[in-house]
Amino acid sequence: MEIGPVDYAVIAFPGHHFTGELAPELARLVDGGIVRLLDLAFIKRSEDGTAEFFELETLDADETAAFQRFAIRETNDGLVSQDDLQLVAEELAPGTSAVVLVWENTWATEISAGVARAGGQLVAFERVPRSAVAAALADAA
Repeated sequence: MEIGPVDYAVIAFPGHHFTGELAPELARLVDGGIVRLLDLAFIKRSEDGTAEFFELETLDADETAAFQRFAIRETNDGLVSQDDLQLVAEELAPGTSAVVLVWENTWATEISAGVARAGGQLVAFERVPRSAVAAALADAA
């Protein structure tokens, strides 16, 4: 089975309430075949620094209603471990929450397979910060 490149993101939010504003954008990407969501987890870090980890099923339904279609974690155990979540939590400011997303870039599956068939190997990859691209485009204009 071919698999495209896999990325992850940690998105932090102030406070401890997930609004679900991100879910429609995830749905658009998944429904369009651009990405396949492989793992999804939530972290809440209290004011005293204590971290709690949640799956969709354990969070308040009002907080996660928009994410319910992505209840997939139980089928992909191992992608994001408790140790991974603990490391992420240690980087969060007290009184914040985060969602951890892992996705396959399905749009790139065929190019990845072509690289492998040609004996190629990815030797560098880095995401260019949005602000750097915006600044370069502004300078060019």
